[in-house]
Amino acid sequence: LERAVDERRLFLGVARAHAAPRASADAWSDVARELVSPDAERAALAADVIAAAPPAIAEPALARSLGHDDPRVRARAARALGRHDAGGSVLAIAAALAVERDRDARVWLAEALRRALDAAPEARLEPGVRALLSAAGAEPYPRVRAQLSVADLAARFAGVELGSQLLPLLGGTDPDARHAALA
Repeated sequence: LERAVDERRLFLGVARAHAAPRASADAWSDVARELVSPDAERAALAADVIAAAPPAIAEPALARSLGHDDPRVRARAARALGRHDAGGSVLAIAAALAVERDRDARVWLAEALRRALDAAPEARLEPGVRALLSAAGAEPYPRVRAQLSVADLAARFAGVELGSQLLPLLGGTDPDARHAALA
């Protein structure tokens, strides 16, 4: 894992994942195995590293790690999925968000869900996704509530109508709502 980081010279924490197609399938497989490591630090680092893999490799591996025992790993996997706009992982993200109790992991899962729904808008019709979006107002964490609320608006409106729905959030005093509306 450390060699993969050194060889790829990744700058962890960048705004979006950069594809790294030159790495071999075996190298990505080795990193993916680390996602289930009982050592949470190694698994979290693996989530950051595999975020640079092509989506066909990264998304399934990251979606599986949303069930890791450690909430830090789940949060990092959700953050990495959000960087990929992982439309193919909407249902896994929604299922993880429905049961997640850790605040930080919920925040990253909600952002990943909103981005994934932008990439796969048809998934908004899935019952589990619809239930999460409909219950956004009852969400106890403001950042999660804001992300889910914006995703719900995007599910119901488009174009100019969506813009008119987002304007009050942009002009309001809630920084979480402004951030979600701008993202």
